[in-house]
Amino acid sequence: MFAGTWRQLVGGLFIGELGGAYVLLSLIGMGHRNDDMQGTALFASGMFGMFTRIIALIIVMVVAEHWRTYFNPYTALVGYLLGFVFVVAGLYGFAKSRDTDS
Repeated sequence: MFAGTWRQLVGGLFIGELGGAYVLLSLIGMGHRNDDMQGTALFASGMFGMFTRIIALIIVMVVAEHWRTYFNPYTALVGYLLGFVFVVAGLYGFAKSRDTDS
């Protein structure tokens, strides 16, 4: 019984991290592809990216809720958001280590 709950927790983290990895890779990839865009095209690209990231979250949560025997929905959400925590922490560390004497 206890091993089953651990499997659900780890499964939820795993599926959430898969969705979060897609989001982070799409943020990085779209940022580099849209370097020369401006105005309405850049806005439309940003809106399309936002909707695909929301759809990724919805898919992760629906899968976790539908197969509750394998995935815990709460840890799936935590796994999804964990990537953002790592990015913010990395950006903070990068900003803190930059030389500001220039």
